[in-house]
Amino acid sequence: MNYYGLSQHYRPIPGIDQWIRRRLRMCFWKQWRRPRTRIRNLLRLGASKLHAIGLVSAARDTGICPGPLPLSPE
Repeated sequence: MNYYGLSQHYRPIPGIDQWIRRRLRMCFWKQWRRPRTRIRNLLRLGASKLHAIGLVSAARDTGICPGPLPLSPE
């Protein structure tokens, strides 16, 4: 193996990165409590209007509008 080759310590990093990104999304989603705020902030982040409204209405339809979106199982 070369000196600059990938080590065994690199392997868990993508999983940790996914977990951190998911938790950050959940924290922002909880911070944006109202649907109007969620749509406005999603538009500010660059989402299309239809996609932003779809995300917020999906959260409302599942009955978790005040809380975070459901996390995908690992």
